[in-house]
Amino acid sequence: MEKMKLLIFDMDGVIYRGNSPLPGAKETLEALRRQGKFIAFLTNNSTMTRFQYRRKLAHMGIKASVKEIFTSAWGTALFLKEKNLKRAFVIGEEGLKKELRWAGIEVVSLPDIDVDCVVVGLDRKFTYKKLCYAFKAVRKGAQFIATNKDWTFPLENEIVPGGGAIVSALQFALNQEPILIGKPSLFLLELVIKHFKVSKGETVIVGDRLDTDIEMGLRAGIKTVLVLTGVTTEEELSNSTFKPDAIVKNIGELLQIEWLK
Repeated sequence: MEKMKLLIFDMDGVIYRGNSPLPGAKETLEALRRQGKFIAFLTNNSTMTRFQYRRKLAHMGIKASVKEIFTSAWGTALFLKEKNLKRAFVIGEEGLKKELRWAGIEVVSLPDIDVDCVVVGLDRKFTYKKLCYAFKAVRKGAQFIATNKDWTFPLENEIVPGGGAIVSALQFALNQEPILIGKPSLFLLELVIKHFKVSKGETVIVGDRLDTDIEMGLRAGIKTVLVLTGVTTEEELSNSTFKPDAIVKNIGELLQIEWLK
């Protein structure tokens, strides 16, 4: 078995819930760094920029560089730039819009539907009017792109609807699948592995979702660890076809996994 060099962590439900760090997160990450492991953070949550995520982690005492943080918002911006899609109607929050603008993408406001693409992520000010304009834009020829399709995400004491709930509304109206940027798509994963210059056999994915983190790892042939501090319950795990290589109750138990040492 190859030695594990890179650990890719989801954040919501693994490192923290809402604005509260989960027990052992800071100490575990520090211990892994002392062992010489590379650390990456890979989130489907498109509401903040990479710089905002770095600050959020710093407020929890967790050190990370922007180059270690990979988000579906940043990935979407990169994808649009690669495909020469210059004008985007966005259902999403300011973090997503900033990442797009930084990549040279024009973010178009209502009611203009003359755009190259419609980008959909979590939007806590989502309205029927936005849905209608996105629908019209795609029907007119714009590409339909989803930052992620997460059904839910965890806060401190509850689980709430995620960006996938909004994506599904447009998908259902159009009867059309979007281009998916975030997990379980391999688009972001391949960027992470390329950045750290490691092999898939030297990489581990640590997440709380079976249908994103674990499915992505299985698709890529990468080892996976499921953490039970997020959205997945033990009952859901027992009924799922997605089986991780290891299951831990919290991030602190990672250090007990023999094949990770």
